[in-house]
Amino acid sequence: MALFWHATVHSYQVHGIWIRKTSSDWARDAFHLASLRLNRIESWHPIRDAPYLVHTNFELPLMLEGRKPLAVFHDAYPAEWLSETLARFDPFVHSGRLVRCIIDTPFTEAEHAGFPDFQGWRRAFFSLPGEEWRIDAFLLLLKVFAKTGWNEALERMEGSLLGYEDWQNDWWIERKSKHRSSTCSII
Repeated sequence: MALFWHATVHSYQVHGIWIRKTSSDWARDAFHLASLRLNRIESWHPIRDAPYLVHTNFELPLMLEGRKPLAVFHDAYPAEWLSETLARFDPFVHSGRLVRCIIDTPFTEAEHAGFPDFQGWRRAFFSLPGEEWRIDAFLLLLKVFAKTGWNEALERMEGSLLGYEDWQNDWWIERKSKHRSSTCSII
């Protein structure tokens, strides 16, 4: 008896580009997603007050849907949470669905003295194929930040690079501004 796998082709549009996926692609992705710990219970956080989906903790599914062009993770390493997070992306990097760039920066002597259990800083970037330019743009944003400090323009650029729409960046910046003014007091 022979078994045949029937692959149904699905087409959809992402950012004006037609994507074709077969049911075997969906089955493979479902298998990978089922093997990953994508769900976890978290306590409520004010970040969820936004009138849109904040990407935090939804990076991988949003990228696989084509709704998020860039994800960035940063921490001292080795860090268990960071290793686990990066491992979730591995099957999709290996299959060519995502592009990965990891930049490790050794600690300065002062940082190493303050964090003796860590080796340095790790910044991990994941982009959709064809969106790798966002990694270079994000690195440029970080260089500007190091020279000028953080500001609204950099906040907007970061949000745009990560895939947020202009109205979402507007809302986020206004919220931060209101929060900052409500916590400041004149002495």
